[in-house]
Amino acid sequence: MGVPGFSCIIDADLFLRAAAVRAVDSFRDYLEGVRIEPCSAGGALLVATDGHRMVVLRDPDAEVNGAATIRPTAFFLEACAPERDFDEDGDPIPSGNERPPIFMARRIRCDGYRVEIARVTRNAAEPSPPEGDAIADCFEDPARQIGSISGEDVVVACFPEWRRVVPVKPNPAMVAGPINPEKLVDLKRALTTRRDGGLDIAPDSSSVDPKAAPALVIGDGTIDGFGVVMPVKRDKRPLTQLPHWLAPADEPRGEVAP
Repeated sequence: MGVPGFSCIIDADLFLRAAAVRAVDSFRDYLEGVRIEPCSAGGALLVATDGHRMVVLRDPDAEVNGAATIRPTAFFLEACAPERDFDEDGDPIPSGNERPPIFMARRIRCDGYRVEIARVTRNAAEPSPPEGDAIADCFEDPARQIGSISGEDVVVACFPEWRRVVPVKPNPAMVAGPINPEKLVDLKRALTTRRDGGLDIAPDSSSVDPKAAPALVIGDGTIDGFGVVMPVKRDKRPLTQLPHWLAPADEPRGEVAP
């Protein structure tokens, strides 16, 4: 099937970051993919959600026509991972607090049915990715090709209307509702590159109950994007209510038989 008329060339690292937030083994199979659509400011938006959290990343250098959802395989995601950087002498570039430039950059190309991945730079002698037609040529070079996936369920048209859950008036001064810390692990992976990078969370102050409203999640500023996380549903039981089997400390416990 695929999505006729859709095409894109996007950054593989950003795709991998977004894919970390997608659903896994969902009955809604379109949530197992990454949505690719044009951005009004140029480039493309990469969107992924599992229904409890969401990430929206912008690739300013992307080329995209139309919108579609790409459902990657485990192999394809492994192929998206950036390779270790080496200098011109073949020695590894030491890693510091800031991630060094990825000379082995990769791009993903999709024609609406087939999804390919290729290296667009091969070593430190090529410090910047090519542009325009030169990028397309990388996908025709066997030395740069990494792999591809295709099939009727790899590229699909379905995806939820994600903009409706973006907080309208995020307020970092407000306290967010209880958030499952596991939901923040992959958001941090998607939105930060620094080892000490953290997340800032701001609930939507326009909601009647901000502690039950979606919260905006911002990373360390090194990735152009944001996340959204929903607080967990709170127990209706009052927080001061003790279990029925726990007697108050001053309640007589009865006499102990000798």
